[in-house]
Amino acid sequence: MEVVRSNYEAMIDRAHGGPNFMMHSGISQASEYDDPPGLREKAEYLLREWVNLYHSAAAGRDSTKAFSAFVGQVELLERKMHQQGILKTDDLITRFFRLCTEMCVEISYRAQAEQQHNPAANPTMIRAKCYHNLDAFVRLIALLVKHSGEATNTVTKINLLNKDHDVRQSEFQQLPYHRIFIMLLLELNAPEHNAGTYATAEGVAAVYLLQMKPGWPMYAQLLIDLFKYLAPFLRNVELTKPMQILYKGTLRVLLVLLHDFPEFLCDYHYGFCDVIPPNCIQLRNLILSAFPRNMRLPDPFTPNLKVDMLSEINIAPRILTNFTGVMPPQFKKDLDSYLKTRSPVTFLSDLRSRYLFLNAIANQLRYPNSHTHYFSCTMLYLFAEANTEAIQEQITRVLLERLIVNRPHPWGLLITFIELIKNPAFKFWNHEFVHCAPEIEKLFQSVAQCCMGQKQAQQVMEGTGASTIKGEFGSFSSSSSSSGS
Repeated sequence: MEVVRSNYEAMIDRAHGGPNFMMHSGISQASEYDDPPGLREKAEYLLREWVNLYHSAAAGRDSTKAFSAFVGQVELLERKMHQQGILKTDDLITRFFRLCTEMCVEISYRAQAEQQHNPAANPTMIRAKCYHNLDAFVRLIALLVKHSGEATNTVTKINLLNKDHDVRQSEFQQLPYHRIFIMLLLELNAPEHNAGTYATAEGVAAVYLLQMKPGWPMYAQLLIDLFKYLAPFLRNVELTKPMQILYKGTLRVLLVLLHDFPEFLCDYHYGFCDVIPPNCIQLRNLILSAFPRNMRLPDPFTPNLKVDMLSEINIAPRILTNFTGVMPPQFKKDLDSYLKTRSPVTFLSDLRSRYLFLNAIANQLRYPNSHTHYFSCTMLYLFAEANTEAIQEQITRVLLERLIVNRPHPWGLLITFIELIKNPAFKFWNHEFVHCAPEIEKLFQSVAQCCMGQKQAQQVMEGTGASTIKGEFGSFSSSSSSSGS
């Protein structure tokens, strides 16, 4: 629907002052009172029509029916007036919003003036009278934003709400502006639980579709869409009752997939992990714990397990996600340039970037395959070669936070952490962050006992069994790269 045609992002790129330039531009437009002839009358007519439509019984649950009728009124007005549409340009949209704001504010002032002249008037009724127009206007703004511009442009395209404090001075009333701002925030930012989401989730739950392999790509996309929908709620830990139900349902679907179709999770793990927020550890662990049904998984707790001697460790896993397609065109050139010049290195000091980088490595610690072996060695090598304990602490955090959640735990994650805490080459138990607080120390001890057994864990922590323990990946040295990285 081309009711409002604007491209906010493109204009920001052209503006020398960045996003603030747009705000000042909007203020400039809204401050000019040389409106085209008849604009105020048209705006008043449309606002009155919209308020009536919004409060009518046939408006629809989310006002979409009322908005469709409003668009019809706009088009009818254009044909009658033989003039350019009132909502066809940025300038006219800004003027329309300014005029409607002025009208709504004026109505609010008149309503509050009644209360001053009649102290016996019910304050609740006065406020309701003010909100009658204000709420309808805010909903109109939200619908115009929602249905404006290209589908890919999700940036809010509201230019300005004018203020009259300087004009009214001591008579200024904040109620209408407060109401407009609050309702706008709710309209434009409140998460709406799309009713279709649960239908999509039900479609995802129909895992029998995976019995036909040609349907895997489509099913994978459905699952990715579900993860994308859940992502903002999970990232901000805002789980309302409907979101809790949807999240629990998603976990159950993943458990079914892990049991009945583990190869599906193995093949598409990259695409799934790419859209799952970093704090959703259990969700990610369920996906990364999958391994092919024809594989007998070696027990990661086996003493002196030789990972590099496993036959599966040299076989590359199948990845059906187009992981090269998500990389920007310039990325490979930038990476090649960095590998040649070793600069810039600023990203290495950024905690957030480093955390995401280490998490990306940990996402490859899965069942026995060449990728698991390579990235396990890489993680251990980075720990051994780190020139600051902060990096070693961050590596430990990435591994540990995936182990302290409920099972299952990926096989590659377990063998990497076991190697880290029991191989004396890493001097893990000598680091200060292990003993920084009693509760942290107990946590490490508990995880070590779960991974190695109480007796062996005690020996490793005390250093008495260090000389008899051999690394699962061969010999490790902090001064060499013999780890196979």
